[in-house]
Amino acid sequence: MPSWEVTPGATLWKLEVTREGRLVGEARDLEAKRMSLFGVDLEEGTLLFNRVELDESWWVALDAVVGEIAIAHHYPKPDMPSMLGATAIDASDGTVLWHDETLRVVCGTSEILLAERGGPTVENDFVFIDARTGAVIETADDERAGVFAGACDDSSRWSGWASAEPMDESSDGARAMLALLDRTLEERRGTPEIATHGRFTVISTYARSRRSADAMLQGQLDNVLLVIDDGRIAFRETIASGLLAATTDSFFLRNGILYFIRNGRTLVALRLED
Repeated sequence: MPSWEVTPGATLWKLEVTREGRLVGEARDLEAKRMSLFGVDLEEGTLLFNRVELDESWWVALDAVVGEIAIAHHYPKPDMPSMLGATAIDASDGTVLWHDETLRVVCGTSEILLAERGGPTVENDFVFIDARTGAVIETADDERAGVFAGACDDSSRWSGWASAEPMDESSDGARAMLALLDRTLEERRGTPEIATHGRFTVISTYARSRRSADAMLQGQLDNVLLVIDDGRIAFRETIASGLLAATTDSFFLRNGILYFIRNGRTLVALRLED
């Protein structure tokens, strides 16, 4: 059984997790065309804040977390994919810390952010800014900006974290795992995604949907999540149905807890040892 579930009230669009274990999520009401942010304590499942809306209701997106601050970027025009205009939100309570229409945050630490300042029709420059106030500390030339960006790079995440990765179907043990999936699911599709924690293996895979004749004729897919415990299926759930194509990053693990989104709207946590 899941350890906890949180349903913020709209379609979950993007999730970002801080080092301290706070999740900031972007939720979109597709009919009303409104974007809002929510926050969750990953250990307890406590909803820290919900339905925090920014001045721009739609053409804005959660981009990243830096330290314990979430960064949302705006778009100067709906038909311009380039980001310009940054808003910083405290990941602990959803407080909007600052907004600057001229900045695009590149990276940073809990105290200092590197940002690009300018607009779509002018030459941009780099500046260092205070992470919690947005105040410009100093300008930076390209060399200093590059060195700082390199020092901030943390693509390996941190201890205890594991995200879904495509299964190497040629690896040792993959043949037996694929055989188990084929016995379990009818008309399995695509390359499974996989992550491990101790004796547990978590797999996200797809099967041809059998919800209706139309679903079958259209080739729709169901996303099935499984937890394998020493070769047996300990947990199985169809977390999304009627998909037109497979997606990626459908789950992640942190400190032995599995997190996934059910039906695009509910964030679910499952402690594997339970």
